[in-house]
Amino acid sequence: FGNLAQASRALQAGSGVTPSFQDVASNHWASANINYVANQGLMQGEKDKTGASLFYPSRNLTRAEFAAVICRMMGYNVGENSTFTDTKYHWSSKYVNACVKADIIHGIGDNKFAPDNHITVEQAVKILTSAYGYANSKTQYPDGFMSAAQKYNLFDNVTSSRLGTDVKRIDVAVMLYNAAKN
Repeated sequence: FGNLAQASRALQAGSGVTPSFQDVASNHWASANINYVANQGLMQGEKDKTGASLFYPSRNLTRAEFAAVICRMMGYNVGENSTFTDTKYHWSSKYVNACVKADIIHGIGDNKFAPDNHITVEQAVKILTSAYGYANSKTQYPDGFMSAAQKYNLFDNVTSSRLGTDVKRIDVAVMLYNAAKN
């Protein structure tokens, strides 16, 4: 739980810098959540062709992107490449492997991870609740992980917590913020 304490301290301390994303108004309902993940270096925006910095809150996150976010959040060591056949040479290989070593990612079967597939609510919640110790490998999928997420208020203010729904960047920002403030 050392990483949990580290994440909580980071939430309280903040960086003192408020990122400016052209697609997230300062009075946006989730601006504090988005600023938190940006300030902590967990998620970043992208520059569009005009040079404007955008967060793309409605864009879906891939399984690979979520693994990278979780590694940053928990401070996992990302030294070795993954052995999943579809991530061995993927940009996310080291992030995926770190999550496997932390016992929070197990792939989709047949020694594959599907890094470029969108991550669903239940997949994200399984990884996040496992990383924070709110659930473990004996927790029933998906119901037990969803219950743990509800118990620890991870779904507070998310746009969708329905099973099978692809997770949007805004919802990842909100869930990470909610997890860190617990």
